[in-house]
Amino acid sequence: MKIKLVLSIICALCILLPAAVFASSEEADGEKAEPAKGEYENKILHPYTTLENEYFKMWAQGQSEAAEALGYESLPVINEGDTDKQVSQIETMISAGVKIVQNVSPDSSNIASIAKLCQQNGVILVNSHETPEWLTPPDIGDFYVVANFADNYGYGYQMAKLLFDKIGGKGKILHISGWPGNLPNKFRTMGLEKALEEYPGIELLASQPGKWNRVDSRKVMEDFIIAYPEFDAVFGQNDDVGIGAMIACEEAGISVPITGIDGNKETMEYVKQGRYFAIMSQHPGWHSGWSTVIAYDAAHGWKPSIAERMLQFDGTVIMEDNVDWYYNLMWGKETLPFDWKKMSKVLHPDDWDLQNGVRPLDPRDLWAGMDKPAGYQLPDEYGAGYEEDYNRVKKMYSDHYKSKTLHPHLK
Repeated sequence: MKIKLVLSIICALCILLPAAVFASSEEADGEKAEPAKGEYENKILHPYTTLENEYFKMWAQGQSEAAEALGYESLPVINEGDTDKQVSQIETMISAGVKIVQNVSPDSSNIASIAKLCQQNGVILVNSHETPEWLTPPDIGDFYVVANFADNYGYGYQMAKLLFDKIGGKGKILHISGWPGNLPNKFRTMGLEKALEEYPGIELLASQPGKWNRVDSRKVMEDFIIAYPEFDAVFGQNDDVGIGAMIACEEAGISVPITGIDGNKETMEYVKQGRYFAIMSQHPGWHSGWSTVIAYDAAHGWKPSIAERMLQFDGTVIMEDNVDWYYNLMWGKETLPFDWKKMSKVLHPDDWDLQNGVRPLDPRDLWAGMDKPAGYQLPDEYGAGYEEDYNRVKKMYSDHYKSKTLHPHLK
Protein backbone atom coordinates (compact mmCIF):
# COMPACT_ATOMS: atom_id res chain seq x y z
CA MET A 1 0.00 0.00 0.00
CA LYS A 2 2.86 2.34 0.83
CA ILE A 3 4.54 1.87 -2.54
CA LYS A 4 1.22 2.13 -4.38
CA LEU A 5 0.39 5.42 -2.67
CA VAL A 6 3.78 6.92 -3.41
CA LEU A 7 3.71 5.87 -7.07
CA SER A 8 0.27 7.45 -7.41
CA ILE A 9 1.57 10.69 -5.95
CA ILE A 10 4.58 10.71 -8.25
CA CYS A 11 2.38 10.15 -11.32
CA ALA A 12 0.16 13.07 -10.37
CA LEU A 13 3.13 15.33 -9.78
CA CYS A 14 4.59 14.69 -13.22
CA ILE A 15 2.15 17.28 -14.53
CA LEU A 16 2.68 19.96 -11.90
CA LEU A 17 4.03 23.33 -12.88
CA PRO A 18 7.67 23.93 -12.02
CA ALA A 19 6.58 26.19 -9.17
CA ALA A 20 4.89 23.29 -7.45
CA VAL A 21 7.71 21.60 -5.63
CA PHE A 22 7.29 18.05 -4.39
CA ALA A 23 9.83 17.28 -1.70
CA SER A 24 10.63 13.63 -1.06
CA SER A 25 13.52 11.79 0.50
CA GLU A 26 15.31 8.58 -0.39
CA GLU A 27 15.23 5.75 2.07
CA ALA A 28 18.26 3.52 2.51
CA ASP A 29 16.96 0.88 0.08
CA GLY A 30 16.17 3.52 -2.55
CA GLU A 31 12.40 3.47 -2.02
CA LYS A 32 10.62 6.82 -2.03
CA ALA A 33 9.42 7.85 1.41
CA GLU A 34 5.80 8.79 1.99
CA PRO A 35 5.08 12.52 2.33
CA ALA A 36 5.58 13.81 5.84
CA LYS A 37 2.39 14.24 7.82
CA GLY A 38 1.05 17.73 7.21
CA GLU A 39 3.40 18.39 4.29
CA TYR A 40 0.52 19.57 2.09
CA GLU A 41 -1.56 21.39 4.68
CA ASN A 42 -0.17 24.80 3.64
CA LYS A 43 -0.86 24.13 -0.04
CA ILE A 44 -4.00 24.84 -2.06
CA LEU A 45 -4.64 22.30 -4.80
CA HIS A 46 -5.52 23.96 -8.10
CA PRO A 47 -6.72 21.48 -10.74
CA TYR A 48 -7.39 22.89 -14.20
CA THR A 49 -7.34 21.93 -17.85
CA THR A 50 -4.30 23.21 -19.72
CA LEU A 51 -1.56 25.80 -20.03
CA GLU A 52 -1.83 25.84 -23.83
CA ASN A 53 -4.63 28.41 -23.57
CA GLU A 54 -3.90 32.04 -22.68
CA TYR A 55 -6.98 32.07 -20.45
CA PHE A 56 -5.55 29.38 -18.18
CA LYS A 57 -2.16 31.06 -18.05
CA MET A 58 -3.91 34.03 -16.48
CA TRP A 59 -5.91 31.63 -14.30
CA ALA A 60 -2.69 30.06 -13.01
CA GLN A 61 -1.16 33.46 -12.31
CA GLY A 62 -4.11 34.62 -10.22
CA GLN A 63 -4.14 31.41 -8.18
CA SER A 64 -0.42 31.56 -7.51
CA GLU A 65 -0.34 35.22 -6.55
CA ALA A 66 -3.35 34.93 -4.22
CA ALA A 67 -2.06 31.80 -2.50
CA GLU A 68 1.36 33.36 -1.93
CA ALA A 69 -0.15 36.58 -0.56
CA LEU A 70 -2.15 34.50 1.93
CA GLY A 71 0.83 32.47 3.11
CA TYR A 72 0.01 29.36 1.09
CA GLU A 73 1.53 27.64 -1.91
CA SER A 74 -0.39 26.94 -5.07
CA LEU A 75 -0.25 23.28 -6.09
CA PRO A 76 -1.46 23.14 -9.72
CA VAL A 77 -2.31 19.92 -11.53
CA ILE A 78 -3.14 19.76 -15.24
CA ASN A 79 -5.68 17.29 -16.62
CA GLU A 80 -5.65 18.21 -20.36
CA GLY A 81 -9.42 17.84 -20.50
CA ASP A 82 -9.55 14.35 -18.98
CA THR A 83 -12.22 14.50 -16.27
CA ASP A 84 -11.48 11.02 -14.89
CA LYS A 85 -7.81 11.91 -14.61
CA GLN A 86 -8.75 15.05 -12.70
CA VAL A 87 -10.72 13.06 -10.11
CA SER A 88 -7.78 10.69 -9.71
CA GLN A 89 -5.38 13.60 -9.25
CA ILE A 90 -7.54 15.14 -6.55
CA GLU A 91 -7.97 11.81 -4.80
CA THR A 92 -4.21 11.28 -4.78
CA MET A 93 -3.49 14.72 -3.37
CA ILE A 94 -6.16 14.35 -0.68
CA SER A 95 -4.48 11.09 0.33
CA ALA A 96 -1.20 13.03 0.55
CA GLY A 97 -2.74 15.53 2.96
CA VAL A 98 -4.20 18.40 0.89
CA LYS A 99 -6.98 20.16 2.81
CA ILE A 100 -8.09 22.82 0.30
CA VAL A 101 -9.15 22.40 -3.35
CA GLN A 102 -9.98 25.31 -5.64
CA ASN A 103 -11.32 23.52 -8.70
CA VAL A 104 -12.16 24.22 -12.31
CA SER A 105 -13.22 21.26 -14.48
CA PRO A 106 -13.29 20.82 -18.27
CA ASP A 107 -17.03 20.12 -18.04
CA SER A 108 -19.61 19.32 -15.40
CA SER A 109 -19.41 15.52 -15.57
CA ASN A 110 -17.03 15.09 -12.63
CA ILE A 111 -18.20 17.88 -10.31
CA ALA A 112 -20.46 15.68 -8.16
CA SER A 113 -17.67 13.10 -7.75
CA ILE A 114 -15.13 15.76 -6.77
CA ALA A 115 -17.53 17.42 -4.36
CA LYS A 116 -18.44 14.12 -2.66
CA LEU A 117 -14.77 13.17 -2.43
CA CYS A 118 -13.97 16.43 -0.68
CA GLN A 119 -16.99 16.19 1.61
CA GLN A 120 -16.14 12.63 2.66
CA ASN A 121 -12.56 13.61 3.49
CA GLY A 122 -13.24 16.93 5.20
CA VAL A 123 -11.53 18.91 2.43
CA ILE A 124 -12.65 22.44 1.58
CA LEU A 125 -13.85 22.80 -2.01
CA VAL A 126 -14.47 26.01 -3.95
CA ASN A 127 -15.63 25.20 -7.47
CA SER A 128 -15.64 27.52 -10.48
CA HIS A 129 -17.37 27.65 -13.88
CA GLU A 130 -18.91 24.17 -14.19
CA THR A 131 -21.70 22.32 -12.42
CA PRO A 132 -24.36 19.79 -13.35
CA GLU A 133 -27.88 21.16 -13.59
CA TRP A 134 -29.62 21.32 -10.23
CA LEU A 135 -26.56 20.52 -8.12
CA THR A 136 -25.99 23.05 -5.35
CA PRO A 137 -23.32 23.06 -2.63
CA PRO A 138 -25.87 22.23 0.11
CA ASP A 139 -26.80 19.10 -1.85
CA ILE A 140 -23.32 17.81 -1.01
CA GLY A 141 -22.51 19.30 2.39
CA ASP A 142 -20.65 22.02 4.24
CA PHE A 143 -17.23 21.26 2.76
CA TYR A 144 -18.48 22.17 -0.70
CA VAL A 145 -18.28 25.76 0.38
CA VAL A 146 -19.01 27.88 -2.72
CA ALA A 147 -19.72 27.44 -6.42
CA ASN A 148 -19.01 30.57 -8.45
CA PHE A 149 -19.69 31.41 -12.06
CA ALA A 150 -19.16 33.98 -14.74
CA ASP A 151 -22.41 35.54 -15.96
CA ASN A 152 -22.27 33.57 -19.20
CA TYR A 153 -25.88 34.18 -20.15
CA GLY A 154 -25.42 37.91 -19.60
CA TYR A 155 -22.10 37.91 -21.46
CA GLY A 156 -23.62 36.20 -24.49
CA TYR A 157 -26.62 38.52 -24.48
CA GLN A 158 -24.61 41.70 -24.06
CA MET A 159 -21.99 40.83 -26.69
CA ALA A 160 -24.66 39.78 -29.19
CA LYS A 161 -26.50 43.09 -28.80
CA LEU A 162 -23.23 44.98 -29.18
CA LEU A 163 -22.47 43.07 -32.38
CA PHE A 164 -25.97 43.56 -33.77
CA ASP A 165 -25.84 47.29 -33.10
CA LYS A 166 -22.45 47.46 -34.81
CA ILE A 167 -24.03 46.26 -38.07
CA GLY A 168 -27.02 48.56 -37.74
CA GLY A 169 -29.49 46.11 -36.22
CA LYS A 170 -29.93 44.10 -39.40
CA GLY A 171 -27.84 41.64 -41.37
CA LYS A 172 -26.60 38.07 -41.46
CA ILE A 173 -24.39 36.58 -38.78
CA LEU A 174 -22.48 33.36 -38.20
CA HIS A 175 -22.00 31.72 -34.82
CA ILE A 176 -19.04 29.56 -33.78
CA SER A 177 -19.72 28.05 -30.38
CA GLY A 178 -17.46 26.28 -27.89
CA TRP A 179 -17.61 22.72 -26.63
CA PRO A 180 -21.04 21.01 -26.81
CA GLY A 181 -22.41 20.25 -23.35
CA ASN A 182 -20.09 22.70 -21.61
CA LEU A 183 -22.00 24.94 -19.17
CA PRO A 184 -20.52 28.32 -20.22
CA ASN A 185 -21.07 27.34 -23.86
CA LYS A 186 -24.71 26.53 -23.20
CA PHE A 187 -25.47 29.79 -21.41
CA ARG A 188 -23.60 32.00 -23.88
CA THR A 189 -25.64 30.47 -26.67
CA MET A 190 -28.83 31.12 -24.71
CA GLY A 191 -27.78 34.76 -24.34
CA LEU A 192 -27.22 35.00 -28.09
CA GLU A 193 -30.63 33.44 -28.74
CA LYS A 194 -32.30 35.95 -26.40
CA ALA A 195 -30.70 38.85 -28.28
CA LEU A 196 -31.81 37.36 -31.61
CA GLU A 197 -35.41 37.42 -30.38
CA GLU A 198 -35.07 41.16 -29.81
CA TYR A 199 -33.50 41.91 -33.20
CA PRO A 200 -35.84 40.62 -35.93
CA GLY A 201 -33.58 42.17 -38.56
CA ILE A 202 -30.72 39.83 -37.67
CA GLU A 203 -30.57 36.45 -39.41
CA LEU A 204 -28.48 33.63 -37.94
CA LEU A 205 -27.17 31.75 -40.97
CA ALA A 206 -25.48 28.87 -39.14
CA SER A 207 -23.95 27.73 -35.86
CA GLN A 208 -21.20 25.15 -35.43
CA PRO A 209 -18.91 24.23 -32.50
CA GLY A 210 -15.32 25.46 -32.58
CA LYS A 211 -14.40 23.52 -29.42
CA TRP A 212 -12.94 26.60 -27.68
CA ASN A 213 -9.82 26.66 -29.90
CA ARG A 214 -8.67 28.58 -32.97
CA VAL A 215 -7.65 25.53 -35.01
CA ASP A 216 -11.11 23.96 -35.08
CA SER A 217 -12.77 27.37 -35.33
CA ARG A 218 -10.64 28.39 -38.29
CA LYS A 219 -11.76 25.30 -40.16
CA VAL A 220 -15.40 25.93 -39.25
CA MET A 221 -15.05 29.49 -40.53
CA GLU A 222 -13.43 28.35 -43.77
CA ASP A 223 -16.38 26.05 -44.36
CA PHE A 224 -18.81 28.84 -43.48
CA ILE A 225 -17.21 31.18 -46.02
CA ILE A 226 -17.80 28.62 -48.76
CA ALA A 227 -21.36 27.79 -47.68
CA TYR A 228 -22.41 31.36 -46.76
CA PRO A 229 -20.32 33.82 -48.78
CA GLU A 230 -22.54 36.77 -47.82
CA PHE A 231 -22.47 37.59 -44.11
CA ASP A 232 -22.01 40.66 -41.94
CA ALA A 233 -20.55 39.55 -38.58
CA VAL A 234 -19.28 36.61 -36.52
CA PHE A 235 -20.22 35.83 -32.92
CA GLY A 236 -17.31 33.92 -31.34
CA GLN A 237 -18.05 31.98 -28.17
CA ASN A 238 -14.63 32.80 -26.69
CA ASP A 239 -11.50 34.72 -27.65
CA ASP A 240 -9.73 31.80 -29.32
CA VAL A 241 -12.80 30.89 -31.36
CA GLY A 242 -12.94 34.48 -32.57
CA ILE A 243 -9.25 34.43 -33.46
CA GLY A 244 -9.77 31.33 -35.59
CA ALA A 245 -12.64 33.07 -37.38
CA MET A 246 -10.57 36.24 -37.80
CA ILE A 247 -7.66 34.39 -39.41
CA ALA A 248 -9.95 32.56 -41.86
CA CYS A 249 -11.73 35.78 -42.80
CA GLU A 250 -8.49 37.69 -43.32
CA GLU A 251 -7.10 34.93 -45.52
CA ALA A 252 -10.24 35.16 -47.63
CA GLY A 253 -9.99 38.96 -47.84
CA ILE A 254 -13.09 39.47 -45.68
CA SER A 255 -13.40 42.16 -43.01
CA VAL A 256 -16.38 41.86 -40.65
CA PRO A 257 -16.81 42.61 -36.92
CA ILE A 258 -15.99 39.64 -34.67
CA THR A 259 -16.62 39.30 -30.94
CA GLY A 260 -15.21 36.98 -28.28
CA ILE A 261 -15.48 36.27 -24.57
CA ASP A 262 -12.48 35.74 -22.22
CA GLY A 263 -10.14 38.71 -22.14
CA ASN A 264 -6.79 37.26 -23.21
CA LYS A 265 -3.66 39.30 -23.85
CA GLU A 266 -3.27 38.30 -27.49
CA THR A 267 -6.84 39.26 -28.30
CA MET A 268 -6.27 42.71 -26.82
CA GLU A 269 -3.56 43.24 -29.42
CA TYR A 270 -6.03 42.43 -32.20
CA VAL A 271 -8.56 44.87 -30.75
CA LYS A 272 -5.86 47.55 -30.74
CA GLN A 273 -5.12 46.79 -34.39
CA GLY A 274 -8.80 47.01 -35.37
CA ARG A 275 -8.90 43.36 -36.45
CA TYR A 276 -11.21 42.21 -33.63
CA PHE A 277 -14.28 44.24 -32.74
CA ALA A 278 -14.94 43.55 -29.05
CA ILE A 279 -14.28 41.20 -26.13
CA MET A 280 -16.09 40.50 -22.90
CA SER A 281 -13.27 40.02 -20.42
CA GLN A 282 -14.23 37.66 -17.60
CA HIS A 283 -11.00 38.43 -15.76
CA PRO A 284 -9.51 34.94 -15.33
CA GLY A 285 -6.69 36.12 -13.06
CA TRP A 286 -9.12 37.89 -10.74
CA HIS A 287 -11.57 34.95 -10.82
CA SER A 288 -9.04 32.31 -9.81
CA GLY A 289 -7.45 34.55 -7.19
CA TRP A 290 -10.79 35.52 -5.67
CA SER A 291 -11.80 31.84 -5.54
CA THR A 292 -8.53 31.10 -3.74
CA VAL A 293 -9.35 33.82 -1.20
CA ILE A 294 -12.78 32.26 -0.61
CA ALA A 295 -11.12 28.91 0.06
CA TYR A 296 -8.63 30.57 2.43
CA ASP A 297 -11.44 32.27 4.35
CA ALA A 298 -13.36 28.99 4.67
CA ALA A 299 -10.23 27.31 6.03
CA HIS A 300 -9.94 30.06 8.64
CA GLY A 301 -13.43 30.06 10.07
CA TRP A 302 -15.62 31.95 7.61
CA LYS A 303 -19.04 30.34 7.13
CA PRO A 304 -21.03 31.49 4.08
CA SER A 305 -24.73 32.10 4.38
CA ILE A 306 -26.99 30.22 2.01
CA ALA A 307 -27.08 33.08 -0.51
CA GLU A 308 -23.27 33.19 -0.57
CA ARG A 309 -22.88 29.56 -1.58
CA MET A 310 -23.62 30.26 -5.25
CA LEU A 311 -22.13 33.47 -6.63
CA GLN A 312 -21.83 35.21 -9.99
CA PHE A 313 -19.48 38.00 -11.07
CA ASP A 314 -19.22 40.77 -13.64
CA GLY A 315 -17.11 41.05 -16.75
CA THR A 316 -15.91 44.12 -18.64
CA VAL A 317 -16.51 44.92 -22.31
CA ILE A 318 -13.24 45.76 -24.07
CA MET A 319 -13.27 47.73 -27.31
CA GLU A 320 -10.93 50.06 -29.14
CA ASP A 321 -11.76 52.99 -26.83
CA ASN A 322 -10.72 51.24 -23.58
CA VAL A 323 -8.33 48.47 -24.65
CA ASP A 324 -5.19 50.44 -23.75
CA TRP A 325 -6.48 51.02 -20.22
CA TYR A 326 -7.29 47.34 -19.70
CA TYR A 327 -4.06 46.12 -21.27
CA ASN A 328 -1.96 48.33 -19.00
CA LEU A 329 -4.04 47.33 -15.97
CA MET A 330 -3.56 43.59 -16.51
CA TRP A 331 -0.15 43.37 -18.19
CA GLY A 332 1.54 46.68 -17.41
CA LYS A 333 3.28 45.14 -14.39
CA GLU A 334 4.60 41.70 -13.54
CA THR A 335 1.80 41.09 -11.04
CA LEU A 336 -1.96 41.46 -11.31
CA PRO A 337 -3.54 44.68 -9.97
CA PHE A 338 -5.39 43.12 -7.05
CA ASP A 339 -4.93 43.27 -3.30
CA TRP A 340 -5.66 39.64 -2.45
CA LYS A 341 -5.51 40.12 1.31
CA LYS A 342 -8.03 42.94 1.06
CA MET A 343 -10.51 40.54 -0.54
CA SER A 344 -10.48 38.35 2.57
CA LYS A 345 -13.37 38.62 5.00
CA VAL A 346 -11.17 36.96 7.61
CA LEU A 347 -8.22 39.33 7.26
CA HIS A 348 -10.41 42.40 6.68
CA PRO A 349 -13.71 41.69 8.44
CA ASP A 350 -14.96 45.29 8.13
CA ASP A 351 -13.33 46.70 5.00
CA TRP A 352 -12.95 43.73 2.64
CA ASP A 353 -13.03 44.71 -1.01
CA LEU A 354 -14.01 42.25 -3.75
CA GLN A 355 -12.41 44.43 -6.47
CA ASN A 356 -15.09 43.30 -8.92
CA GLY A 357 -18.85 43.17 -9.00
CA VAL A 358 -20.22 40.00 -7.36
CA ARG A 359 -23.79 38.99 -6.53
CA PRO A 360 -25.64 35.93 -5.23
CA LEU A 361 -27.00 33.46 -7.75
CA ASP A 362 -30.34 31.79 -7.09
CA PRO A 363 -30.24 28.25 -8.55
CA ARG A 364 -33.84 28.72 -9.68
CA ASP A 365 -32.67 31.60 -11.85
CA LEU A 366 -29.59 29.74 -13.11
CA TRP A 367 -31.59 26.71 -14.23
CA ALA A 368 -34.85 28.42 -15.09
CA GLY A 369 -36.74 26.41 -17.69
CA MET A 370 -34.56 23.31 -17.21
CA ASP A 371 -36.14 20.13 -15.91
CA LYS A 372 -35.14 18.88 -12.50
CA PRO A 373 -33.98 15.28 -12.09
CA ALA A 374 -36.83 12.97 -11.16
CA GLY A 375 -37.74 13.40 -7.50
CA TYR A 376 -35.28 16.25 -6.91
CA GLN A 377 -36.12 19.10 -4.57
CA LEU A 378 -33.85 21.99 -3.67
CA PRO A 379 -32.40 21.77 -0.15
CA ASP A 380 -34.51 23.31 2.60
CA GLU A 381 -32.05 26.21 2.90
CA TYR A 382 -33.52 27.61 -0.31
CA GLY A 383 -36.96 27.87 1.24
CA ALA A 384 -38.12 30.29 3.94
CA GLY A 385 -35.57 33.00 4.64
CA TYR A 386 -33.61 32.60 1.40
CA GLU A 387 -35.04 35.67 -0.32
CA GLU A 388 -34.22 37.85 2.67
CA ASP A 389 -30.66 36.53 2.77
CA TYR A 390 -30.33 36.94 -1.00
CA ASN A 391 -31.24 40.64 -0.76
CA ARG A 392 -28.92 41.13 2.22
CA VAL A 393 -25.96 39.51 0.44
CA LYS A 394 -26.65 41.36 -2.80
CA LYS A 395 -26.46 44.71 -1.03
CA MET A 396 -23.47 43.69 1.11
CA TYR A 397 -21.43 42.54 -1.89
CA SER A 398 -22.33 45.67 -3.84
CA ASP A 399 -21.21 47.82 -0.90
CA HIS A 400 -17.93 45.90 -0.74
CA TYR A 401 -16.95 46.55 -4.33
CA LYS A 402 -15.07 49.59 -3.13
CA SER A 403 -12.09 50.06 -5.44
CA LYS A 404 -13.97 49.73 -8.78
CA THR A 405 -10.70 48.29 -10.13
CA LEU A 406 -12.33 46.65 -13.14
CA HIS A 407 -15.04 49.25 -13.71
CA PRO A 408 -13.50 52.72 -13.14
CA HIS A 409 -16.49 54.40 -14.78
CA LEU A 410 -18.53 53.44 -11.69
CA LYS A 411 -16.40 55.55 -9.33
